[in-house]
Amino acid sequence: MKVLGVLLSPHRHGNSAALLEAFLQGAAAAGAETDLVDFPKLDVGGCRACNACKETRKCILDDDMQPLYEKVADADIIAQASPVYFDQVTAQAKTFLDRLYCFIGLNQERWMPEGKKGAYFLDWEAGPGMSYGKDLLDWWKGRFEYYFRIETAYTLGVDSTGKNPARQRKDLLATIREAGEKLARGEALA
Repeated sequence: MKVLGVLLSPHRHGNSAALLEAFLQGAAAAGAETDLVDFPKLDVGGCRACNACKETRKCILDDDMQPLYEKVADADIIAQASPVYFDQVTAQAKTFLDRLYCFIGLNQERWMPEGKKGAYFLDWEAGPGMSYGKDLLDWWKGRFEYYFRIETAYTLGVDSTGKNPARQRKDLLATIREAGEKLARGEALA
């Protein structure tokens, strides 16, 4: 079992990282091979929509996304974590999504290897009267379900991470570790 964690926050030790690390710790405890990619540290440009990948099934941009494509293709579970910035996932999360365009054919053929599961973590600090969560999680996981046939296995949205940092929420991290462990063992989550 290979579990790929993609951190999509520019804060390597922030709340998103804490959530993703807990999930990967659980998966590792179940014997999974885990890999954490700090996406913002990579040299990855945006998709140019040149469609060269529709003929070659490979992106022609020569950057740090190239080795990540192999990790994505090989992973059984792809876990992603992003904070919410201005009502949306980070620019890094959108870039990661856009650059996976090479897994889709010109006539919407799906080239992503089948049988993958996805886990999605969002964290935010909502102001008075503001709410995120379900709608944004649904949008995010929906892209991966529709375009790449990645079955959603776990989603979690965490509010008030500014006032109550994720690393201090031991019960929350224990729940996430348990989810990572169960999914890596092939168990369904209730």
